[in-house]
Amino acid sequence: MPYKFNPFTGGKDYYEINTGAPGPTGEQGPPGIQGLPGDKGFPGDQGPTGYQGSPGDKGLTGERGLPGTPGIDGNPGTDGQPGLSGDKGLIGDRGPIGDKGPDGNKGLPGDKGLIGDDGAKGLDGDKGLSGDKGLPGDPGENGTPGATGDKGLTGDKGPTGDPGPDQFIARLVLASDKPTGANVTPVTLGLSFNYEINSKYVIDMYMIVSPAVAGTGCGFLIDVSTAVTYVGTFSAHQLAITGTLSGGGSIGDLGVTSQGVSSGMVGTGSNFVYGSGILITGANTGTATFYFRSETTAVTTCKAGSMIRVMKLD
Repeated sequence: MPYKFNPFTGGKDYYEINTGAPGPTGEQGPPGIQGLPGDKGFPGDQGPTGYQGSPGDKGLTGERGLPGTPGIDGNPGTDGQPGLSGDKGLIGDRGPIGDKGPDGNKGLPGDKGLIGDDGAKGLDGDKGLSGDKGLPGDPGENGTPGATGDKGLTGDKGPTGDPGPDQFIARLVLASDKPTGANVTPVTLGLSFNYEINSKYVIDMYMIVSPAVAGTGCGFLIDVSTAVTYVGTFSAHQLAITGTLSGGGSIGDLGVTSQGVSSGMVGTGSNFVYGSGILITGANTGTATFYFRSETTAVTTCKAGSMIRVMKLD
């Protein structure tokens, strides 16, 4: 059982503290008459600490006695062991909110935070609906035409360039009429040009032909003086007033492979015949000469003024 310093005996002995279960609290008696303060006593010697006994039952609380004269303070005793914790009291009602205090001083600005990583790109939103078409605006007024600017100065005439190369190596014109015999044998027109080795030529023929007998056709051929890789011609003209055409071609030297002719002309007057040709030479130079023939044994004439152009491509 614990003991506590006895103030009534001047520290000469101790009294026993009952630490048993607390008894019921008695009613508080009326306050007694406060006595005169006594003289302060001398502090007594501290006695030895006794052994702690078993806690006894708590006795009844006696009536409060009159306060005695305070004695002289004794030496502080050794702290006793802490008592058991009491049950937690009920939470009291919340008190009224106090008046707002004055604003505190503004704090110093905080350090700048680190820049966060870029967020992921969001998904594309759905396409919005098309808005209604707006009403057409009122037509604007015609502006006043601007003044015509001054005419610029004429630049100096540039120098005349050098003459270009002549693309046609031959321009052949028939000086007089060339009739055929009353047969299908080709006759020379007396028009020719010289060709080079390993070369290519294209030929344009603008011819005027008059048959002695209506409905007679004609043909044009080329005779070469040396062996060539290829030579051929083709000609065409109107066959009837309705606009149908007729024509023929030849392949080979003077048509040794074929001698195609047209099947007739519109009449016995002067008929326009357009022709073309191609010549690819080989390892020999030579001369190409133009020939003319009738479709039948009737005489047919190639008229003066007929023209041929020859152009070398390679």
